[in-house]
Amino acid sequence: MEYWRWEYRNRHFVHINSSLCLDEPIETANSFPSANIFNFDGKEDKPERLPKMSKCVRGKYSQQWELNEIKWLPENNKKN
Repeated sequence: MEYWRWEYRNRHFVHINSSLCLDEPIETANSFPSANIFNFDGKEDKPERLPKMSKCVRGKYSQQWELNEIKWLPENNKKN
């Protein structure tokens, strides 16, 4: 299991064991297809990108994350 710490001030997710920050994947024309891009939904034209871990840098935009509240369906309204 992986453990992360949320740093509210810098908006970073910091990996507890390595102290590395969650960062967006590097995607260049030369790297596609790359190891950090997967098709979770099976659609070839819209692959999912997996974040990478890198040294934490305060103010680095690619390491700043936003947590948004989402509304879940109540238990009795679950779709089968």
